[in-house]
Amino acid sequence: MVANSLDGADENSFLIRGSDVESNNGSICTRKTSNIKTHKHSPQVITGTASVSATVTNIAKLCIGTGTLALPYAASIGGYLFYSIGLVLMCLWNLYSVDRMLKCNDMLVQYYAPKHTAAADPRGKSTERKHRRLNSYQKEFQQVDSSRLHGSAFSELLASDVEESNEEFPPPDHLSTLSKVVWFATGNIGVEIFDVIMCCLLVSIGIAYEDAILSFLESTPLTTGSRILDSLWNIAIIASLSCLPNVGFLSKFSAFGLTAIFITFAEITAYGVHEYGTNGFQSIGDEVSMGSLIPSSYSAIASWFGVAAFSFGLTPVVFNIQESMAEPSRMMEATTSGLSIASFVYILVGTGIAILYSPGFPVFEGDALEHLPTDQIQATVVRISMAFMIIVSCPLLVIPCGEILDGKFGVGTENKAMKIMIRVAICLVCVLVSTLVPDFVHVVSFIGGCFIAFISFIVPPLFYILLKRKIRKKATEASLSDSGILSPIEEEKWLLFNFLMVLVGITATGLTVYVTFCSTENR
Repeated sequence: MVANSLDGADENSFLIRGSDVESNNGSICTRKTSNIKTHKHSPQVITGTASVSATVTNIAKLCIGTGTLALPYAASIGGYLFYSIGLVLMCLWNLYSVDRMLKCNDMLVQYYAPKHTAAADPRGKSTERKHRRLNSYQKEFQQVDSSRLHGSAFSELLASDVEESNEEFPPPDHLSTLSKVVWFATGNIGVEIFDVIMCCLLVSIGIAYEDAILSFLESTPLTTGSRILDSLWNIAIIASLSCLPNVGFLSKFSAFGLTAIFITFAEITAYGVHEYGTNGFQSIGDEVSMGSLIPSSYSAIASWFGVAAFSFGLTPVVFNIQESMAEPSRMMEATTSGLSIASFVYILVGTGIAILYSPGFPVFEGDALEHLPTDQIQATVVRISMAFMIIVSCPLLVIPCGEILDGKFGVGTENKAMKIMIRVAICLVCVLVSTLVPDFVHVVSFIGGCFIAFISFIVPPLFYILLKRKIRKKATEASLSDSGILSPIEEEKWLLFNFLMVLVGITATGLTVYVTFCSTENR
């Protein structure tokens, strides 16, 4: 999940790149790193060194983070059986979404990477110059199977398409692979809208994290006794870190973040065993009620869905991960293994902690740390450690969000004062909203059911359909339907299934947002 990736990010993480932006045009993932090879027309990664096993580990680390603290709550209200089966299905849904995004990129390679020579083109130097640009763009997509590229027929078709269109080609240089997929599917307006959605996602995750920080600190000696004052002092630290010229050093806390999460659940488990022993597991074995296996209301289903969606969601970073691989063609293999590991951990942690604490808390409300005592030194250390981990992670949300807004407002790299004001304003928005909605697990549920579900479950099949329709339309106009050129795309016979998945995603997201919003408002 993009949020959890902050906890387990390494130095190559797309969110840990500092503010060394030469030209930011307000698009997400526009920054460059110094330790990767890039094409001169694009900041995207062309080559990577990560093995498949390393990628599997990275994917699992990206998923398993602070959001896991809400999993016992999701297991308790969703029912242990529904929760477990639902997570498996959620894992498969995310695998499908990742596959759709990768297929979108494959289609760009096939359609927008023609092999064409000027000598065979009767249209002269103007077209030759265009094809030089197209061939340079082809090189940007060489990380996928080059055998799927086709001959000059598509080149001629595309050249005529470019001549008839007023759209710029290739897309703007600063766009990442994800943004290029958005650009080809929806155009410049689509990129702008997607940037706004990503900005809202980053801010909402910041709100959830601020709620978590305040929840953790209120039972420690670091609290001032006032939620507002606690918000102000920790947000001052976050804002200060966010305004530094380079935050690459924050990646050094990656190992600490994973360690803190492991120690947190070890302490939660130890305290549960000390207080309740194995009574919860024995009661489940002796008497199983339907109320403990399945959700009891639509609100419970919506809350479970939001937390589950929040816990996955690789779509925003799928190309960043793929481009870091030495063998990008094995991305789906690595994703399958990584998400399977995350799903197993989620089922184990969610159901295990919820059942362990069930004798004292039949309904596991709140995040897992809320159930630890406030007078034990080890519990206090765990809370402070988790708060510290989130505080040093939050700038990795604020910075990309600030860079999007910098581009939208036309703020150049030389206008440091305005850049600082924008970042401080983002932090203040997080503080304001977190004081109005002081509930970490319900904010997580809303974010997962709204923004992450939209990006993960609606965007991939929708973009796939849009790109496929564009290619088929041009192929029909050029009478290429029987030429064999579209064979890799025509292998996909599941167009109706993709429409169905878009519909399911819209329905699930809409209902979850509505039910969660109503229940939060009532609460």
